[in-house]
Amino acid sequence: MSLWKLYEKHGLPNLAVTGLAKNTGKTVTLNYLISAAAKNTVRVGLTSVGRDGETWDLLTKKRKPLIQVAAGTLLSTAENTLSAGTAAVVPLARMGFYTPLGEVILARATSSGTVVLAGPSKVKQIDMVINALKQAGADMVMVDGALDRQSFAAPHITGASVLATGASVASTLDKVAAITHNRIRQFSFALAPTSAAQLYIPGKVALKGTATDEIIPSFRMLAAGPSFWRKYNDVSLAIFGGALTQFALQGIMSSAIDLQRLMIVVKDVTRLMAEGESINRFIAAGGSIKVIKKADLLAVTVNPISPAGRNIDPVECFNKIKEVAEGIPVFDLVAGLGSN
Repeated sequence: MSLWKLYEKHGLPNLAVTGLAKNTGKTVTLNYLISAAAKNTVRVGLTSVGRDGETWDLLTKKRKPLIQVAAGTLLSTAENTLSAGTAAVVPLARMGFYTPLGEVILARATSSGTVVLAGPSKVKQIDMVINALKQAGADMVMVDGALDRQSFAAPHITGASVLATGASVASTLDKVAAITHNRIRQFSFALAPTSAAQLYIPGKVALKGTATDEIIPSFRMLAAGPSFWRKYNDVSLAIFGGALTQFALQGIMSSAIDLQRLMIVVKDVTRLMAEGESINRFIAAGGSIKVIKKADLLAVTVNPISPAGRNIDPVECFNKIKEVAEGIPVFDLVAGLGSN
């Protein structure tokens, strides 16, 4: 089954195409889906979490692939990017909020060609953009996102995601596979109980225990080492209203908190900024991590080529990622390799 057929089988949900790192083939994945949609007379809406990337690779000085659209494609992007591509674009409406590149505009491509996307970075604004694209006639909306981008927004807003990984993620194929496997596993984390989810406060960390009931600003986690967490040895529930960082998780694991009783709750998988191996150790020690919003991981795409010259044999790379994908379909769209 092709990636397009897989997406079609799921009912063409709003989709985040996210990269595990730069140069993992995210734009190739987007272009494949945009082209397949055009061939199947499905009208696409596009936006981005922030700017979609550099025109030139800063390391190799080579031009990076651009997003290719068909006439009729709807997009929402910053006003100053409307003429940055080769596609003719006409504005349809102003969204009323701004990026560093100008007000976000709802527009339509009147010819095929390339476009540059620079969408909003706030969750509420991205949600508004998706709704506006649907109301303007988009059958499906794709959001260009990245799991290393600071806004974190795309996967849990769209509800479905395709993850792009590849040689640029790490220095060896084994490391690429391990990092990819960790992220795939995190997409499967269970939903938090309603009672815990109701305690979520953006920008705060809620700590609950037999003698603890505190709300702490998230910025304090930047310096929350073991000595901080030793004051909360009785904590059995920690709801993070921001990211769970490596420093915070290390502090928790180095304290006297009973990990077998501890549940950590984050908003969604993209808030997990701790290293995958540390998360694995936390879970192996008996701790649990749950999410308030789940995102359905539909597929993983693989790019075996790295701008740094760490190229991997396409078949070997594909087979290795498929081996660790836990049943999630894997595709190399350039080599034509796909899970069947």
